[in-house]
Amino acid sequence: MKGVNNCRGKRIRAAAAMFFACLYLAGCGGSAENTTAQKEFVYVPEYQEVNNGENNAESITVIGDTIYYLGTEYDDKTQKSKSYLYELKLGTEEPVKKPLDLSVDSSISRMSADAEGGLQALVVTYLYDEEGMPQEEVADAEAAEGESEEDSNAAASDTDENTEDSEAVSATESATTAPIGDYQVPVSQKAEVCKFSVDGTVISSVDVSSVFEDENTYIQYLETDKAGNIYLAYDQGVFVLDKDGKELFTVEVENWINNMFSTKDGTVMIVYYGQTGTEVHPIDLAKEGLGDAQNNITTSPYSNYVFTKGVQDDLLFSSGNFLYSYNIGDEAPKEILNWVDCDINSNDLISFAMLEDGRVLAVTSYWTDDANTIELAFLTKKKGSEVPEKKIITYSTMFLNYDTRKLVIDFNKKNQEYRVEVKEYMYETEDYEAALTQMKSDIVGGNMPDIIDISGTMQQYASKGLLEDLYPYLDSDPELKRDDYLPNILKAYELDGKLYSISPFFVINTVMAKTSTVGERTSITLDELMNMANELPDNVELYDAGTKSMALIYNIMMNIDQYVDWNTGECKFNGEDFIKTLEFANYFDLEYDYSKEREPIVQRLQSGEVLMVNTYISGMTDYQMYEAMFGEPVSFIGYPTNKDSGSFISGPGASLAMSSKSKNKDGVWQFIRTMITKEAQEQKNGFGFPIMKSALEKRFEDAMTKEYYEDANGNQVEQMKTSSGYEDFSADIYAATQEQVDTVKGLIESVDSLFQYNEQIIAIVDEESAPFFEGQKTAKEVADIIQSRVQIYVNENR
Repeated sequence: MKGVNNCRGKRIRAAAAMFFACLYLAGCGGSAENTTAQKEFVYVPEYQEVNNGENNAESITVIGDTIYYLGTEYDDKTQKSKSYLYELKLGTEEPVKKPLDLSVDSSISRMSADAEGGLQALVVTYLYDEEGMPQEEVADAEAAEGESEEDSNAAASDTDENTEDSEAVSATESATTAPIGDYQVPVSQKAEVCKFSVDGTVISSVDVSSVFEDENTYIQYLETDKAGNIYLAYDQGVFVLDKDGKELFTVEVENWINNMFSTKDGTVMIVYYGQTGTEVHPIDLAKEGLGDAQNNITTSPYSNYVFTKGVQDDLLFSSGNFLYSYNIGDEAPKEILNWVDCDINSNDLISFAMLEDGRVLAVTSYWTDDANTIELAFLTKKKGSEVPEKKIITYSTMFLNYDTRKLVIDFNKKNQEYRVEVKEYMYETEDYEAALTQMKSDIVGGNMPDIIDISGTMQQYASKGLLEDLYPYLDSDPELKRDDYLPNILKAYELDGKLYSISPFFVINTVMAKTSTVGERTSITLDELMNMANELPDNVELYDAGTKSMALIYNIMMNIDQYVDWNTGECKFNGEDFIKTLEFANYFDLEYDYSKEREPIVQRLQSGEVLMVNTYISGMTDYQMYEAMFGEPVSFIGYPTNKDSGSFISGPGASLAMSSKSKNKDGVWQFIRTMITKEAQEQKNGFGFPIMKSALEKRFEDAMTKEYYEDANGNQVEQMKTSSGYEDFSADIYAATQEQVDTVKGLIESVDSLFQYNEQIIAIVDEESAPFFEGQKTAKEVADIIQSRVQIYVNENR
């Protein structure tokens, strides 16, 4: 769902700030030092790329000194996919491909290590009627038809004595589905938990078909304990069966299960998101349910966890950027390493293990040039003085997003002189506001990093002289030119003609409305919008899900430079413009009533019951979806302002700035420039519009390129590129037209204002405006109070 819903209160303000911030080494452990040689220790990675052809790697399992995983190949002859077992001995370069002892109608949906350190898998075999049975079974059927007449007669004479069997067969046959074209629909399926030898042979199997009575059941995780009991986790529960496949009990939870794993002693645990955040519970056989939550395990209620069996300790787990070990009963887990510091992208991490020789094995999987790559990293712990020395560049951010994490890791792998070391403040505390306050305190208090992500706070830091102008570095770069980039986007990141930060991609925050309603325009004044609102019938909403808080926050973000001048320290929150903003915000409800029954948004927009939608445009697909949703031409009027454009840009990733006090400015630029090179700007999966002109044009060309498929008659038919939706509305997206591209180009060219979100100012305005909205004070009275408090804040923080 797109759009932003705002409501009052400290918790919601923090969540809104987090949302916008998100749109935006060295050793493991210890604080930043000048060089890597001063680190007490580091984990040095050695990489090995696994040659897996064009196959995906699934169910990667590490057992001892061997990695096992599944790969599938499509057989054109049988028109079916077949699974293979791949075995890679540590220290060897090529995996060994082994056929699995399965029929062509069997597939493996999950593989893991069993309690004894062997291979086990959930195997599903599809069963067909005689017409649709697989080729190897047809031969058996033909042989059966060649029985002697005596055998046939004998079989017939037994019919009356085997009534139940006959009825069972009849019931099965009656459930048979007729073939659909050339595709045979299976009658039923058989599910088994099989144990495999390392050569792919099935050693034993247990029928677990009983848990698949619901055809929609999908097993996510498979574990067995030392008694042979089988645990099959589905979306919101776990089937527990004995070693013979008899169901013992079922555990159900309120939310989706995120993981299931075994500890060193064979205890099976599940992980899910509960009322207090991420919860880890053992499955208690005696209670036939869950044991108490292991609260000491989790390091954060919101992190993405990956658990596995430990070697020396009970378990290992990855949480965010860190790898931990833990023994049941300990007060807290022990930090082993920081993945980023060890040049491992935790977003690509699919398996890890502690090897017997003390090394850590990390298995990552990622896509490059539309091909899947599997990479092994062997991490060896060494003293900092034993590795090649590099200068450390410190980088501070609230969140290290996916793209920036990848940039940091790639830079550290390749650069021979510098390393970037990251400090993420949201890992210091679970309180967003406390983390933001600490980050700002460090910056202005003398603990300034070399690089800072300053999404939404550029003007405040630039006015203090803390930021370096990036234009001289860009202009002197031998490979990059200022003219290669969109001038209005660079201007948005300027202050007094100096470029103080830069983001590689951008989205446009705007408000859309029918052109037939507002005309062909790119902005609207507050007076015009208030007049429009006052003339609306009671059954018509100005904004979709509009609230008082939304109106206030977006007005401040759009016009912050008119309310606060960080260079002079002057504030203007008691002026006529802001008083009008308070009065306009009072037009809306305090909170949006989601319980009220309404028609779907697309119907309300097309019928005129809702005039405007507050949203963002990150690519052609967004615009095409909205055009389809409105059902007629639209205008980007943006938020009320006296400027030529009411829209503004924000960086969906990091907005990086260089400290004016950095001693490694050359190294800082070497890192920042990696975001804006031609290679980085032309990446296919970058979210938002690229800031490089040529890369943006390439995006438009790709959006306009038609894609085709061949129909049954051999004709080329245009196919959709993707689909996109808003609430319950969905649109099929085909190649964009030139007119659609020109419209988005015009929007981009019109915008030169930057998203500015100052948490403290927003909090003051939100708190002090409440008495006006509740009818206790006039707009002028609360504006004077806001002016006084913001002026004090600005004076203290200039």
